[in-house]
Amino acid sequence: MMPSNQRPNPSMFKHRRVNAVPAAPGVSRQPVHAFRGNVVPRGNRKLSALVDSGIFFSLGAAVNINAVALFHSLYDSRAATTDAIRDEVRTNALKGKPDKPDLRPAATLARNYFINSGRVAIHVVEASQSFAASLQLILAQLRNHEAARSALSGFQGASSLQKHAGEATLIALALTQNNVVILTNDSGASFVAGAQQPSIPSLHFADVLKELVCDSRGGITAAAAAAAFDLACAVSDITSSAKPADATAFLTCAFDDVGQRCSACDVS
Repeated sequence: MMPSNQRPNPSMFKHRRVNAVPAAPGVSRQPVHAFRGNVVPRGNRKLSALVDSGIFFSLGAAVNINAVALFHSLYDSRAATTDAIRDEVRTNALKGKPDKPDLRPAATLARNYFINSGRVAIHVVEASQSFAASLQLILAQLRNHEAARSALSGFQGASSLQKHAGEATLIALALTQNNVVILTNDSGASFVAGAQQPSIPSLHFADVLKELVCDSRGGITAAAAAAAFDLACAVSDITSSAKPADATAFLTCAFDDVGQRCSACDVS
C-alpha cells in the first residue's frame, strides 16, 4: 500500500487506464449493485481495502455485534481511506442528518474507533497534475452515472457537486495500487470502479458482514448478523435492490466441522 506521505505520480498509472466518461444510455435499468454476495475468500489477506464512509457508518451502527472491533481484527493494517472520506465521517459525527437519527452516533463511534485512533491509515491526496486529471474524470463518471440513473427512474436528486468527492478519491487511489478492493455501499462508486481497466473490485457492507460472520467461526449467529445489517441500513444508503431476499440465510456460515472449511467463504 502506498505510504500516506507519498504523492501519486504518473508512473503509478502505467498499468491502469481510466475509462472515458460513460454515456448515459449505457446505464442499465437493472440495479448496478444488485446483491451478489461475492465475499473475498477467508484467508486471502493480500488484498488491501479502501473504505468508503458508508461502510464506516454501517460498522458504527452494528453495535449489537461490536462490528468495529471485528472489522479491525479481520482487516487490521490492510484497511485505509482518504482524507476526503475522513472529513465526511467527522462531519457526520458532528452534525448527523435530520432524517437519519442513528447516523450521528454511528459516525461518532466510527470516527473515534477508526479515524482518531489511527487504526485506519489516511491517505492525504495531494495530487500531481496526472492524478488530478484522473480524479476529475472519475468525478465526471460518477456524476454522469447518477444523472443517468435519475433520468431512468424519473427522480431528480439533489446536486451531487460535493457528495461524490470521497468516492472519487478512493477510485483514483485504487488505480495506483495492486491487490486492492473498495468497500462501499454506493452503487455508483461500485459501477464506476468496476468499469476501469483493469476492473477494480468492490464489496458491499453485507459482503463484509458475511466475512465477519465466517471469520467468527460461530461467534456471530445469522440472526445477530441480520439484525446488524438492519442497523446498517438505517444509517447508510443501502438500496432495497442491494439487499438479499433473506438476510438471515445469506449471513449463515456454512462451516463444516468435519471438512474444517466453509464452502461459501473459505480457502484451505
